[in-house]
Amino acid sequence: NGYEVRAAGVPFEKISFENIGFINLPTENFIYIDGCEFDQLNIENCLFDLENPTNVMIIAYGMGNFNFIKNTIQLDSDYEDMALIVVAGDVQGTVQNNILNSVSAIVCESSSLVNANMNYWGTNEPLDINKNGLNIQNIVVAQSSIDSDEVMAGDEVTVTVDFNNLLDISSGEITKQTDLIQDDITVRFKANGEFT
Repeated sequence: NGYEVRAAGVPFEKISFENIGFINLPTENFIYIDGCEFDQLNIENCLFDLENPTNVMIIAYGMGNFNFIKNTIQLDSDYEDMALIVVAGDVQGTVQNNILNSVSAIVCESSSLVNANMNYWGTNEPLDINKNGLNIQNIVVAQSSIDSDEVMAGDEVTVTVDFNNLLDISSGEITKQTDLIQDDITVRFKANGEFT
C-alpha cells in the first residue's frame, strides 16, 4: 500500500522494477515520470493488483525508452475500458508478453511510439486500436477445452485454458507459440446459460 515513484524534470539513466507484486496500489498515479529525459524505464515480471483504479497507473512523459515486459495486471471487469498506461512526449516503448486485461490499457500521446505485440488484452477479438503511435500487429488469444463431450447441470468438469496462441490481426491466422505470457495465472469464468 502506498507505493509511488515520481520523477519530475530531472534526467535519469535507468529505473527498473523486476519480480515485484504491487498489491492494493494507490488510486493516484503509481509511476509518474514527468518531463524527464531518461535512458530506460523497465518494468518486468511484475504483478499489479488493481481493485478500484481511479487514475492512470503509469505515466511516462518525456524522452526515453519504456519497456513493459511479462507483467500481469489484475483488473476488475468494471474497469476493463480504462487507460492504465499513458506514454507521452517523445518516448519509444515496447509493451509485450503481458496480461493487460483491458483493450484500452495503453494510450500514446504526442510523438511517442509503442510497439505492443504478443499481449493478452482480456479478449480474443482482434483489436482495432492502431492509433496515435500504438502499433499492434498480433495479440495472444485464449483457447479452452473441457474433459467431457456432454455436460449436464451439476456435472463437474475440468476446463483447460491455453494461452500459447498468437493471432495475426491482418491475416486472422493463429499460430502456436510457447512462453508468450507468464505461467500460473488465475482464469475466471463467467457464464449465464450456455458456456462455450
